[in-house]
Amino acid sequence: MGQEQFSKQEAETYAGLVTFCATHKNIETALKCSRCGNAICPYCMIQTPVGARCRICANLQKSPVATLSLRRLILTLLTTVVLSAVIGTLWGYFLPGIRSVLFLPIIVSLGVGYVIGESISIVSNRKRTKLLVWMAGAATIFAFVISSLIFTFGRETHILSWGIMELFTVGLSVYLAVTRIR
Repeated sequence: MGQEQFSKQEAETYAGLVTFCATHKNIETALKCSRCGNAICPYCMIQTPVGARCRICANLQKSPVATLSLRRLILTLLTTVVLSAVIGTLWGYFLPGIRSVLFLPIIVSLGVGYVIGESISIVSNRKRTKLLVWMAGAATIFAFVISSLIFTFGRETHILSWGIMELFTVGLSVYLAVTRIR
């Protein structure tokens, strides 16, 4: 009989200390939000300078660097399309002269990547989002495709005849454009 009372008392104490997470109903926890008092588990807990809080009370906000307004996004997109078309067109017209100088095509392609990436960064007010990274990579590839189409216009060669060196320079240029955003 003494053991039954002890286990009953232990069960009551255990039931008073352990609760279940408000979000994850199957996880036992003894943690509570320091602001609202809701039960939280280690998965839900956000450590703040004033203690552990639930996600709602922690008031998590996106970084201003990663927030891009719709107006700024449209302006950046339009600038990117126009810039890559202009750079690709100019590059296509001057590519025959550039190809004759040793290492100049690589230097110019790196410059194309740098200019596109830096332009996107400036127009977007130095924001850093994955969308801008994808835009920089796509704009650089778009400029390469336009330059190749203009360069090969009226010739027997075409874009599918790119060699390993052209693909390597495209990759380097895309990498440089992307790193200007990140």
